[in-house]
Amino acid sequence: MAIQLISGNLQLRGNNGQYENDPSTWGANLNGIRSNEFVYAGSYSLKIDGVDTSLITNPFKTVTIGKFNPVAGKKYLFRAYVRGRADFPIGTANVTIYLASGINFPVSSITAKPANINSQWFLIESVYDENTNHGSGDISINLSDDILLGEFINGNAIIYIDRFEVYEWSDTEDPGDPPPVPDPTPENAYLSVNPIVFTKGAAAGWDALDNYRLFIDVRVQELSGGTFNSALKYPLTPDANDQATFRLNEAFRGLLNATPPSYQQNDIVRLTDRIKFFKVFSGSITGDEIEPAGYTEEQSNVVVLGGINKVRYPGLNYLSSYVSANKKFLTWAPDFKKVGTNQEDYLNFFVYNNSITQVKLEITAYYTDDTNQTAITKTLTNTERWWLLQIPAGPVNSGVKLINPGKVVKSYKLRLLNQANAVISEERNFEVELVNHPLEKFYMFLNSLGAYEVLRFVGQTQRKTEFKRETVRKFLQPNYTANEGEIENAKPLLQEGATLNSGFITGKNAVAWADYMKDFLLSRKVYEVNTNVRIPVIVTQADYETGTDQDFRRSASIQVKRAYLDESYTPDAL
Repeated sequence: MAIQLISGNLQLRGNNGQYENDPSTWGANLNGIRSNEFVYAGSYSLKIDGVDTSLITNPFKTVTIGKFNPVAGKKYLFRAYVRGRADFPIGTANVTIYLASGINFPVSSITAKPANINSQWFLIESVYDENTNHGSGDISINLSDDILLGEFINGNAIIYIDRFEVYEWSDTEDPGDPPPVPDPTPENAYLSVNPIVFTKGAAAGWDALDNYRLFIDVRVQELSGGTFNSALKYPLTPDANDQATFRLNEAFRGLLNATPPSYQQNDIVRLTDRIKFFKVFSGSITGDEIEPAGYTEEQSNVVVLGGINKVRYPGLNYLSSYVSANKKFLTWAPDFKKVGTNQEDYLNFFVYNNSITQVKLEITAYYTDDTNQTAITKTLTNTERWWLLQIPAGPVNSGVKLINPGKVVKSYKLRLLNQANAVISEERNFEVELVNHPLEKFYMFLNSLGAYEVLRFVGQTQRKTEFKRETVRKFLQPNYTANEGEIENAKPLLQEGATLNSGFITGKNAVAWADYMKDFLLSRKVYEVNTNVRIPVIVTQADYETGTDQDFRRSASIQVKRAYLDESYTPDAL
């Protein structure tokens, strides 16, 4: 029998070891509490705070997190992630996974790896061999923290636990750690902002059953090669056509994030923060049932952070059909871009075909002496379909300047090739402004398709500082003095802001670039690029004039504020 995750089949358990809305899903006799102070698996963690004070010589606390019935000839691997508070001294506690049959009867007591729990998550794991330990009937799975007396007295006896997992394998297989769960083979790819639906047909004769409903469980893979954790469950009554249409977008709330690339990131990078694999499981319930007795695994899919314009492209399947047909990078920007000589820039590429096992960045550099040279500057091997890649595209981080360092690059074009040197992407063109503009500024933003890009502004920036004040009226005693005052500023705040100006946008792409600024205005993640520092700003522009008819000298003026509020630097009590 193959190694497999079985924690989803434990008795008195739930959600593959994630401590979510119902504490009873962790098992019987649970005496911990739910906590979102520290979260590992994207859900609530189990928090054990306090100990059994009757055992003052070596205080500890134990929770029962589930039960299972061991099968002869099988071995089991137990895993959990633990951590303590940030101020918890390293190495002061162990966490033990032990098994019991009946009441307080130990079948196996296995001290896990020393947790060394501090401000990081640590993996603990233990192996149980049914042939050796000879349990009978249901086996309770317990987690016990072993905390030094001094830490209990000091009030630091707090441990957080998340993502408990149980694996099983046959006696003839290697009893080591189970191999990583491979990424699934998805059927479709979706953008998270656009509607994601799943339709399920009812069983024949459903309307004769009592309170018949179709039920889904959307399970999302936390990390590549990781387990699938339940993210959304709910039932629906079939419609008049015997169908139930489920909307799945809620399953990905908070799971898709976009971390900005490091300054001048110069490698092709596989992104895992803004893309997730997910599976849909379905079943049916009747009467007062709250969950199906069994599930059918319906489909595997991919979801990517981003969305497409609902007015222009209401029916476009962007990732599954449009990208593969047009070989597009994930951007709506015009394919000709002016960049500063030291500007960093990035493109995102969605691997749309199984035949792509290697991605090469091919760049043709055009020099000021009217010569050109083509080279492969970056390569990523062992790529797979459904991967999301970040491609360095600026004059520095793309490697174009290194093709022939003795010459000056005035422009370049780039595209991606596969392992057979076949073209797999569109071609994009860049013109390098050889003289640094005195007003040059760069802003990085997350576009609507989930990709970071960098825009260059060369117009005059108007900076301003906005002050906000809250005033209070004090009650003055009859004998008050003149310097006390009746009205006082209780909370003076300042926020720095600016009005950016792109400078004149000219040329054949002027109209398209002026229109593309709308994507910048829509972005929820915008950063002022100050050398290697990303300073977050918020766009406050309420409207935007893209130009007038037959106006070929367009510019964009955009108001932003830094994402910081500074209070008065002078304390009340001196």
